[in-house]
Amino acid sequence: MSYKQAENIALYAQDLSKNYCVFKSPRDRLKQLILSGVYKLLRRPPPKYYLDFWARQNISLHIAKGSTVGIIGRNGSGKSTLLQIISGTLTPSSGQVVHNGRIAALLELGSGFNPEFTGKENVYLNASILGLDEHQIDLCYEDIIKFADIGQAIDKPVKTYSSGMVVRLAFSVAAHVQPDILIVDEALAVGDIAFQARCLDKIKSLRDSGMTTLFVTHDLGTFQTLCDYGYLLDDGVLISEGLPGDLAAQYYKLSQERESARLRDTNESTAPQQSTLTTNGNPESGNQVSESIFHFGTGDAIITSYQILDSNNCPTKTLRVGEKFAVEINVDVSVDLSDLTAAIMFRNAQGQNLFGANTRYDAALLLNPKQNTHWIIRIEMQMLLNPGEYLLHLGLAQCQSDHLYISLDNRDKVTTITVYGKNVHYGLIHHTPKFSATQT
Repeated sequence: MSYKQAENIALYAQDLSKNYCVFKSPRDRLKQLILSGVYKLLRRPPPKYYLDFWARQNISLHIAKGSTVGIIGRNGSGKSTLLQIISGTLTPSSGQVVHNGRIAALLELGSGFNPEFTGKENVYLNASILGLDEHQIDLCYEDIIKFADIGQAIDKPVKTYSSGMVVRLAFSVAAHVQPDILIVDEALAVGDIAFQARCLDKIKSLRDSGMTTLFVTHDLGTFQTLCDYGYLLDDGVLISEGLPGDLAAQYYKLSQERESARLRDTNESTAPQQSTLTTNGNPESGNQVSESIFHFGTGDAIITSYQILDSNNCPTKTLRVGEKFAVEINVDVSVDLSDLTAAIMFRNAQGQNLFGANTRYDAALLLNPKQNTHWIIRIEMQMLLNPGEYLLHLGLAQCQSDHLYISLDNRDKVTTITVYGKNVHYGLIHHTPKFSATQT
């Protein structure tokens, strides 16, 4: 079946590649320009005075109508280049892009705006570029400026705007021209949190109305909450696609592995040790973790088993709302470590973090284990989640600074925890507030 026959497809890209010619000097660029014409007349292949740099290599994707698709990846992985090719602002070296409907793209900050024009003039200019006539712009103009919320600045030149004001206006135009496909390249990260929330609400409402959305983000929470599907890029190559929760875990693993490798190179340390795990568990010693569990880390310390204990200190995987419980983690340490941190996290089926605990920040428990030692780390807390099924995540890390952790053993989806109870509150979290009222 051809693309045009697939009415449920909003956008299709096949084998997209983008190559840049990198010249060592302006002289090489001039030689290439002149000699290419000469050799073309001679019908001979010209010599190369440049190096090939592939920003994108053989990327294929298809996006269904009405879906919200996210693209994640480290800085420099080619996400922005891909969006530029899809939106038509950059020509691919090979491959093709086909789309059904009008595209509105919010790419680089201020793209499509004339800095000398006022905000109002740029609204009409940008909307006309996106395919609206003057009458159509008149009908949505008030909604655009109301959503942008930049006040009297709408009548001032855009060159006087802050970056946040530019994003507000650009997003408002793109969202209100009713495109069939909206493309956003992380520009929303510039705005304040209230505006970001408003943008996400707007994207959700547009999605519900049938609009297709494609965006790049580094916010894994937004990625998992908003997206139906996702793509993971690295070094210009599509390395994985699938459900947002799975891709977020892969992205985190990739980031941790790259950071661990960088620190090993910097510190000239030894290569990471491979963890040896047992697949057959002994109920008396706890639930031993399995090789099938998604995990990553240096292996300098590994989780060998764990137990979830209820308020009576009995092993369980079922907890009552509000019940006190404990998680015991058995850890084998193979090298001397400083500032070992253990953490647990409860997640929903979409992979969103709900609540957890960390030995360093929640308990100020500083651990400096020696090599070839065994530890039992116990974390006690109260079940704050409302009734439902949740996934338990376990992790060990070495703290390098307040904001930098090197993963030692990170284990996702260790087990499913069932929470039961009668008292259901609004939202995910069970809470026990106290109320009072005083007439004055």
